[in-house]
Amino acid sequence: MDRSLSEASFGVMTERLLSLSSASFPIKKEIPAQVLKQLIDKSNEKRKQAGYDLQKILLVYTEKGNIQMIQSAIEMFKVDYIESSLEILKKAGLMAFSAISSIVIVSDEFLSLTPFLIYPVISCFRDNDCKIRYSAIETMYNISKSCKIKVLESFDTIFRPMSDLFADNDQNVKKAVEKLDSLLKTLVVECEANTKIFSIHKFMQIIREMVMSSTSHNVQKLLVSWLIVLDSIPNFSLIGYLSYFFEGVFLMLASKMEPAKKSAFSFLSDIKKEILHSIYGELDLLFVMQTLSKLTGHINEGVRIEAITWTSELLDKSDKVLFKIFPIILSSTLQCLADTSPKISEKAANVNIKLLNFFKTTNRETTIHQFEQTVEVLMQFINHESKVTKESILEWIISLQAIHPESIESKLEQLLETLSSRITDPEESVVEGALQVLCTIADYKGYFDKVISMILKLFSHNLLILDQIAEHIIPCLCKNLGTEAVYKSMATMLMHNQNQKFVEKTVGLLHELILIDPSLEDLREKLKHCIENEDYECIEFFEVLFKAWCFNPVSALSLTFLVQAYELSYEMLHIVSRSLITSELLTQLARFVQFLNSPAFVYLRLQLLNHYKYPYLLKSLYAILMILPNSRAYSALKVRLKDVAALHKNLPVHDEQKNTKVALIRVEELSTWFAGIIIPSNKKLRITMKTNERLSIFSNLSEDSKICQSFGKSE
Repeated sequence: MDRSLSEASFGVMTERLLSLSSASFPIKKEIPAQVLKQLIDKSNEKRKQAGYDLQKILLVYTEKGNIQMIQSAIEMFKVDYIESSLEILKKAGLMAFSAISSIVIVSDEFLSLTPFLIYPVISCFRDNDCKIRYSAIETMYNISKSCKIKVLESFDTIFRPMSDLFADNDQNVKKAVEKLDSLLKTLVVECEANTKIFSIHKFMQIIREMVMSSTSHNVQKLLVSWLIVLDSIPNFSLIGYLSYFFEGVFLMLASKMEPAKKSAFSFLSDIKKEILHSIYGELDLLFVMQTLSKLTGHINEGVRIEAITWTSELLDKSDKVLFKIFPIILSSTLQCLADTSPKISEKAANVNIKLLNFFKTTNRETTIHQFEQTVEVLMQFINHESKVTKESILEWIISLQAIHPESIESKLEQLLETLSSRITDPEESVVEGALQVLCTIADYKGYFDKVISMILKLFSHNLLILDQIAEHIIPCLCKNLGTEAVYKSMATMLMHNQNQKFVEKTVGLLHELILIDPSLEDLREKLKHCIENEDYECIEFFEVLFKAWCFNPVSALSLTFLVQAYELSYEMLHIVSRSLITSELLTQLARFVQFLNSPAFVYLRLQLLNHYKYPYLLKSLYAILMILPNSRAYSALKVRLKDVAALHKNLPVHDEQKNTKVALIRVEELSTWFAGIIIPSNKKLRITMKTNERLSIFSNLSEDSKICQSFGKSE
């Protein structure tokens, strides 16, 4: 509807208003027609003057205590003017309300009319005409200035419509509402947020709703500014109302408008100081930490940085409630460790250290449930792909196993499944942590063999892993779980594995580690002297290894040389001669000859000087020579044996006592086992005539004197 009026229509409208019956509004006949006419004049100055005149007229009734006439005036200007659809009438009504507000302050009775002035004016805050909105704000300012704290009783009614005007498109409206807002803040400070005057609870309810829903940066700034005002009032603390605004203000840090973000940051910094110095009883720290944990997962980097920073700083104050929220904080911290922002990940690392230290010093007797909750969080992140998070998870699990091993017992199977991938991780630190956890799991009842089985299963599924990292994994397991226990368990499992290629390869690796790995030196020495020391436990251990090693004939042969069971070595070589001699076997045998020249077999080479005591050593070496084709290994072994033969040819013969302790080895039983492995009963294998001839010639040399004579003959 077009609110503009022609001169003619304006005159008609004026006459009509003046001629209306005054029965409904007794005050109307008491107000001169000229005043009413001037109130709707187009001139703002004339309307103001009419307002002053109206004020004088109504003041007479307030002095007489005639509240009914004032009520009549309020109702008349509300119905006939403010609720009119015409702009000029609305402005006239608003002007009249400003005048009335200045005369109701004479007593509390008249001040009780303040709400009746406020509500009609508020309805104009949402008027489509910016001029009406501006006039309504001006009127509300006048009402507030006159009625002061009485306005605060209706503050919750005023605030929301007023806040909407901070996002108004008209600059004059914005400036006017900022002026009104400033006045209202002054009134609240002056009453010191007295709950009898100002309902802080109702206002904070409004703040709670608006702070989470408002998208206007101007309104956001308004809300923060009010929180700052409230926080400045002596003997009033916002700490008790944290749940009403904390998250909403924090989310303002994600604002694209710098002023809103800056005001939120400044306010939060002040609130943080208050929290750090507040009395524990009045602070809902549980809520704060829960909210911060939630905010660490926010999409905005600025919010995440500030949330994890707060978490770090508040942890020292949180000891009394920390275990109530421990899983929540741990979860958010582990997530932040993987954050792409260095600032966030570094802060998270600091928080993680604090949590871990707190965890390690906690009384385990009273926190069983909390331990279990912590385990649940760790399981949620156990498959996380971030290097830092993976390392942290493993460190947590290691600590849990040390502090409260029962808490993790129900998750052992899940851990085993996950750790199988962790020990193949490209990061060495992750592999080390995973192995440490596995070794600890092995200490649980019934889990030693499960750990070993998992390792072997991993190797069998990917032989490339066996080649690349097994030589690191196995010594680590041996160091933590005991070398003999690990080897015995692996040997037992390998004996029953149907994948012959895998077993052969694994046995070869395990045996090579025994021969050359420095960390297995104790086992190597123990095996070397088990017969000499009559160490029955070690001999039994050797037999367990041997039965599995038979799936790799050359490794089994090397093992017998290591323990100085040379008669068994010799019998094995005869059995080999009756099997299918493949190029792979010959290659392994050639490699074994190279090992004979290694430090691990120095003692064996020296025993060649005492062939009377170790006759089967020479026989075995010659048997290897007969099996090998003409090659570098063949030549190297032949030269060594030739040198030994030359030495003995020039030395006098001594009757030295033979080594009788070799009887401790069950040669017949073990050689039969070996034969059963490499010569299947349903298959008769053939070997070359040349090899048969070499072995038959050598096997006929049974007396020591004939052996010596053979040394002197040239090849």
